[in-house]
Amino acid sequence: DWSSDVCSSDLVGYGYWGNREITPQSRALHETAPLKGGRKGMDETITMIFVGDIMFDRGVESSVNRNFNGDFSKLFDHLDILKEADILFGNLEGPVSDKGTNVGSKYSFRMDPVVIPLLSDVGFNMLSFANNHVGDYSQAAFEDTLHRLETANIAYTGAGHNKQEAGEVKVIEIDDVTIGFLGFTDVGPNWMEATENRAGILLASDPNFQKCWDYLLTNLSQSQAKPKAISLG
Repeated sequence: DWSSDVCSSDLVGYGYWGNREITPQSRALHETAPLKGGRKGMDETITMIFVGDIMFDRGVESSVNRNFNGDFSKLFDHLDILKEADILFGNLEGPVSDKGTNVGSKYSFRMDPVVIPLLSDVGFNMLSFANNHVGDYSQAAFEDTLHRLETANIAYTGAGHNKQEAGEVKVIEIDDVTIGFLGFTDVGPNWMEATENRAGILLASDPNFQKCWDYLLTNLSQSQAKPKAISLG
């Protein structure tokens, strides 16, 4: 269980992420100044595109190997619209790693690390990494994925190196507009829940989750970062 002061400003933070200029490490609100980002269009519209599960393993990988000689980028040949987004968000449905062992899930996913720079090139600048497949190849693959995303400057939400990071609202700031993102899962795996000393994910089933969400909504207006919108993933 979370401690009684779990929703204090020291434990629930906000990570800042500037559009296409994302810091490699997640930081709490009071520790990092926001990064500025620019709109891609000439007007004042901020374009956000949300896609569903991103998974390049099993049948997808087999098809890419058979039809495109292993070149995953071919999957995006006719999706130039994704590059037009200021914010491109998706759910990373499993680890991207060459580490870990299969824990025995009915459907186990582990994607080739070559897809990480591809996701960056396509334009993904925010991913949810809280879902039922993140632990398919053990803790080692999960943590390796976090490091690879950070190295590629791709922000993620719903996961972290400890409980504080997993519960952070991540913020992308574009000009004078900030948008917050909070990822979580209601289908586990429960054994992948982040703790104070272990990397993991944010679970919606935590008995104090609603209390913390209420705290965030109440205190956003008092924070230095004031998201004009919040996306739940």
